[in-house]
Amino acid sequence: MVRKKVKLAYITDDFARKSCFRKRKQGLLKKMKEISILCDVEACAIIYSPYAAQPQVWPSTAAAAAVLAEFKGLPEEDQTKRMLNQRDFLLQMIRKVDEQVQKQRRDNREKVVVETMFHCLGGGSFHDLSTPDFDDVHKLVDKSLKDVLERVETLKTGTRKQPVIVEEEMMLPPLPPSLPPLPPMWPPELPPVLPQGLAAEQWAAGLVSVNLGMRATPPTPMQPPRGWWI
Repeated sequence: MVRKKVKLAYITDDFARKSCFRKRKQGLLKKMKEISILCDVEACAIIYSPYAAQPQVWPSTAAAAAVLAEFKGLPEEDQTKRMLNQRDFLLQMIRKVDEQVQKQRRDNREKVVVETMFHCLGGGSFHDLSTPDFDDVHKLVDKSLKDVLERVETLKTGTRKQPVIVEEEMMLPPLPPSLPPLPPMWPPELPPVLPQGLAAEQWAAGLVSVNLGMRATPPTPMQPPRGWWI
């Protein structure tokens, strides 16, 4: 829920003013306690009001007296470094408002000069201008013409800044060392017809032993091609 903006003005109703004072006094003391704990600073508050015979002192009279004594012990320059009375505060506000007014006047003047320049370039007469207006329009025309000529020269020579692209050298990993050729899985030349009898068994046993020596696991049995017989 958004809070309604409080209007900073004197509260004419006595009951509402007293109620507001009580609530805001509690909030002020709470903030004083929080800032003294969170920021580890010495702070005190003395509140005078028409609703109490004696002023309320926070955190205590002795602590407030110690803080005031320490403040009075500082040089006068340090005491008044960030201190503003009513007169200084009003002068500071007037100075800020005056700076804003001067800036707005400059902006308005620039808009008037630009409008006058386009009016004259569109066929209007320069004779109706005053001397300050003529000087300002002359300066603005010279500046605009200079900017246009620089832009045309830039486009002719092609000296516009091109985006710089940095090519990073690709670091390829080194090639692995050459591996020795694998031994053949089978004898290069097989007889067209397997031997018969005991010779066939010896030849098959030798072939299996060769395969077992080359592979970690026994070879899978293979079907003999057509035309072979055992």
